Amino acid sequence: MCKGDYSEEEFEKLIERDFADLKEDSIASLVELYDKIKDLEKEGKNRIWTRLLKNSFAPLLMGKFDFVVGNPPWVNWESLPEHYREETKKLWDYYGLLERTKGMGLGKVKRDMAMLFTARCIDRYLKDGGKFSFLIPFTTYKTQAGAGFRKFLVKGYWKDKKANSPCNVLKVHDLVTLYPFEGAINRTSLIVIEKKGETEFPIPCMMWNNPRSRGMDQEAKLEDVRKATRQFDMILAPIRRGKANVNMPWMIIGEKAYSGVIKVMRASRYRAYEGTNTALNSVYWINILSKEPTGILIENLSNIGKRKVKEIRTVIEPNLIYPLMRGRDIKKWYSTLSNYMVVPFNEEGTQLEESELKIRFLKSYEFLTKFKTELISRSVYKLFGKKKPFYYVHGVGRYTFAPYKVVWKEISGRIYG
Repeated sequence: MCKGDYSEEEFEKLIERDFADLKEDSIASLVELYDKIKDLEKEGKNRIWTRLLKNSFAPLLMGKFDFVVGNPPWVNWESLPEHYREETKKLWDYYGLLERTKGMGLGKVKRDMAMLFTARCIDRYLKDGGKFSFLIPFTTYKTQAGAGFRKFLVKGYWKDKKANSPCNVLKVHDLVTLYPFEGAINRTSLIVIEKKGETEFPIPCMMWNNPRSRGMDQEAKLEDVRKATRQFDMILAPIRRGKANVNMPWMIIGEKAYSGVIKVMRASRYRAYEGTNTALNSVYWINILSKEPTGILIENLSNIGKRKVKEIRTVIEPNLIYPLMRGRDIKKWYSTLSNYMVVPFNEEGTQLEESELKIRFLKSYEFLTKFKTELISRSVYKLFGKKKPFYYVHGVGRYTFAPYKVVWKEISGRIYG
């Protein structure tokens, strides 16, 4: 860190002189941080410099490394603050992570920040020829949201031809049934990448199969995990062969079976849907308490989910109350009923407008209005529902009200449907 009273322009020239390989956005970040530190110095708060330098300057100025390992944050794009989504959009674009599958774009699918962290860290902190390993969601190899990320893993990033980076996936470990994070059921994988060459298919994939219903002991040693599990040599490969198809979902399969499966793979006549996404279950999910002359007496499950709300007991019309099936209710060959939920749509899958809801279902409207402040602050509303009623629910369509459905758990170590 330089001493002296440098202006922003002088400090920027100093950085450009000593760190010529830094990109324009990195230099801008450093200049902004320098300006903040100057202000802190003037206010006599220079004792926090050490932490600022360690957390902000050091990663940019220490150069690149032979090995990079870590566990990036797993956060859905839609759950991020709006200003953070806007500020990072250019990075998603730069690394090609906005690759669209048909009809989808950023915010329309559940992109995970782990994808951006992986791309950024390979670019910023890994030397050419170095090796990289991160714990990332296994779903990134399969979902529509991961299309651009899969392309990045094969071809590197290409927005700036001068900065195009090789990316060679050496191996993937399927840790789904190990449940490595205590108290979480996230589908986990370990990816190993070399910044040299190009990814070749099929990618070797080690599947760790844990026969027990509970996860592994957090303090268990590797040898203990080996003894308690079975390991299978599998492969990861796109559902269609050819480099043009690398952004398509990758399947995990035995190498001998792969050729046979490819021959019979055809486009599906069916489309998978997320299901209702309220982004505030504590309002929409309800208990039915009793049947009253004027309707159904209900109470919302106020303490469920990440955001708690006030508990309301009230009578509403029965027309908008539907059975609720959660992932935990789905078993092999059957399901159970969890609770109920309020779905302010007609059976054609169309959102009921406020004017219609007020007239036809006044009690339901008054119930939802009690949570208006919380409902309009939802990230899913800010992304998709700004021109829609405040009680908008994402992921609802005609298919929601179909009499027959094929369903499976969104997050699970094993497939139950």
